[in-house]
Amino acid sequence: MFNFEKLIAYQETKKLVSHVYTLAEKISNAEGEVIKKQIKKAAVEVPCSIAEGMSLATTSEKIAHLDKAYCSIARVYTLLQLAVELGYVAIADLDAISEELLEISKVVLGLKRKLKGDSYSGVRDDYAPRGEKTEYRDSSLDGVEEI
Repeated sequence: MFNFEKLIAYQETKKLVSHVYTLAEKISNAEGEVIKKQIKKAAVEVPCSIAEGMSLATTSEKIAHLDKAYCSIARVYTLLQLAVELGYVAIADLDAISEELLEISKVVLGLKRKLKGDSYSGVRDDYAPRGEKTEYRDSSLDGVEEI
């Protein structure tokens, strides 16, 4: 087993790929094929970026790949929003997966903070609904000094 396979961020993003693929398959018309392919590609990039990053030597390289994973999560969400606006996917489908995307993004950001050694409290205002604060962290890193 590779070390990155133990990370909650990696495990959860692999599950996300399956969920996104299932949702993308609802796009059945030829006009939606471009978005469908991009949604799938962006979803696959998330766990791949985590795996690649955690396999690199330096912390800065790891963090750069976590940033890439986070950006891919945002890309998946944006593409799904576009799919809804274009009538390819129902809003209920987007709602069903958006919470998962948000939670995974928090775990990725928590892993990034852990690597940086930030003493930050783990609370981000910009992701919380209606001004509430949100906690995020990867508990699989508890007690881990070196990844």
